[in-house]
This record gives sequence, structure tokens and C-alpha cells, in this order.
Amino acid sequence: MKQEVQEKLFLFAENSRAAMKAFLWQDTLATQLSALMFAQEGKPVDCEGIKECMNSIKKNTGVFSSFRSDMSMFVATLMCLSDRRDKLFEGILNAYEALKGAKFSASDHLVAAACQLALNEDADSAVTVSRARSFFDAMKKSIGYTGTDDYVFIVMLALSKIDVLSGAERIERLYELLKPEFRDKNSAQALAQILVLGGESDEAEKRLFALRYSLKSRKIPMDRSDALPMLGVLALLPEDAGEIAQDVYDAQSFLRGQKGLGAFSITAQDLLLFSSSIALSGYAQKLDNVVASAAISASIASIFIAQQAAMIASMSACFIICTSS
Repeated sequence: MKQEVQEKLFLFAENSRAAMKAFLWQDTLATQLSALMFAQEGKPVDCEGIKECMNSIKKNTGVFSSFRSDMSMFVATLMCLSDRRDKLFEGILNAYEALKGAKFSASDHLVAAACQLALNEDADSAVTVSRARSFFDAMKKSIGYTGTDDYVFIVMLALSKIDVLSGAERIERLYELLKPEFRDKNSAQALAQILVLGGESDEAEKRLFALRYSLKSRKIPMDRSDALPMLGVLALLPEDAGEIAQDVYDAQSFLRGQKGLGAFSITAQDLLLFSSSIALSGYAQKLDNVVASAAISASIASIFIAQQAAMIASMSACFIICTSS
């Protein structure tokens, strides 16, 4: 295992324990996501700083705002990691309103998408929002049921230099190819979007199935719904599938043995996503060389954070439905 990866695994375990203690009433996944975001930066989690940022969000948003959900901790963590907290939050709020102005529905997913837009300071916000709307409409026309859970990846596509029409056509082609293999339509569509973000080459598609097999041979089911986008990111790496799968296996095994990350504390699927993200950090430079899209070339973490944020939103919606029935 690479030294830098091992250090981040240790740090994530320590951060997770500290965050869980400091945020007893917060959603577990949201808390662990904050622990990961700090670990990926090589920093101990700043629980007091996150609390300060959460209070700032509360003071500047309405009672029923999507920023008041579990996304509050996600946004607060981004702010806390930034050296321009207030300016970043202002940018996120402006991006959120701009996206709503383009008729994207107010939701937790839109909060995550707004964060992606605000973090890309060099992007022309108006152009990006317009491109996002065009991508959304093109995909809805070709695939049919594109919805709020696609917002994060649509903004990433909009931030790239990918042509809207040709990009949407390739997503549709990949989606039709992947749908019979992975069954879950939403996840297959997200996977198609990740592969398109990786560039025009079909090499990632070939590596995808080799990697799927290598992971399965190690009893790692990364071809299930929420993990599919991460499988797509792994497939962008120009490395041997067996080597990547072994790195993910080793990272997962290490984390499972850490205090606070046992079977009763974190699900196997969530542990897989966290360990995969940290394992990916050992390939950061190589991934940046492969990914031409401006939306994901900045860091591996941005893709993972976006997907986890979307997952938090889905879990929150499920909780509301279950408690109201």
C-alpha cells in the first residue's frame, strides 16, 4: 500500500471517530463524509470550524431551505476547508439561485451541483448554467427520465468543453450499452456520464468490465447502484485492473479493522466508497492526465464528494417518506 494512502486511511479513521463524537445527532454518512474531506486534504477534522460554518449557513438561509438539511454539514465542511469561507458560501448561494433561475428544481441535489459550480472560480457562471440546461434538456429528450439526481453530473458536464449534442448522444449510447449490465437505470446513467467526462476514448469502457471482474473476484461488489459512479472513475485510470482492485481491497480491509468503522458502525457499501476514494488518491496525478474535462481534472475528491452528497440527499428524502407514512 502506498505510504500516502496509508496515512490518509489512518487520518480518515481518526477524523471519523472525532466527528462522530462531536456531531452525535448528525446523519452518520454526512459526518463520515466530512471526516473524509479533511483526510483527503491531509488535515485533522476541524469540528469547531464546521459548527461555526453550520451556524453561518443557518443565519443566512430560510427555515425550509435545502441548505438546512444534511447538506448543511457538507457545505459547512467545504467552507471550513476554504481560506475564503464567506466568499465561497456567497458563491454557492449565487450559483444555486442561478440554477433555479434556469428552471432546475430546488433540492438537496441542486445544492451539491451549486457547490461544484462555485468551486470552479474560473468558470463563466452564466455560460455554465446555460450549458447545464442544454445538457439536461438534451438528455431528457434522449433518455427520458433525467431528473434531480442527475444535477451534479450535469453541472460537471457543463463545466467541461464537451459539446452538448455530441456529449448527450454519447451518454445515450453508453447508457443503452450499460443498462442491461447494471439494471439500475439511474446509476447506469450516472456511470455513462462519468465515462463521457473522461474523454472521447473508448478505453475506459473496456477497462470498466475488466475492473468489475477483478473487484468481483475479490468479493467487492462495486457494480451496485450507488457505487457505480466510483467504478466509472476507477475505470478512467490507465492502470492494470488487478492492481487497482487490490488497492481498493487493501484499503477496505484496513478501514474495517479500525475502531468505529466496524460492521455495526458503517455499511459495507459506504465503507467501500470511502476506501475507494482514498485508494484513488494514490493515482491522483495519473487520473488528472487522463481526464480532459475541466469538471473533474481538479481532483478525484470532487467527483466522490458530489456523488456522496447526492446519496445523502436521497437518504434524506427516503427518511422523510418513511416517517410521514
